[in-house]
Amino acid sequence: MKAQDRNILLRLMKTLRTNPFLEGDYTERDDIGRLMQVVVAGKHAVVFWADHAAKEVKVLDLRPAGR
Repeated sequence: MKAQDRNILLRLMKTLRTNPFLEGDYTERDDIGRLMQVVVAGKHAVVFWADHAAKEVKVLDLRPAGR
């Protein structure tokens, strides 16, 4: 992974830390119907959901954007 791609992803993680309610570029549903946010960050798509009870952001997938 190039340094520029890594920096884009690190900025996104810092944004999620301060704003776990960030709306993605689009949404998906998992196998149990939970709504997950998908943010395109450079060449990657980051799939996450905010677990309010645990006060955590769960990053579930990092994949090439456009898949």
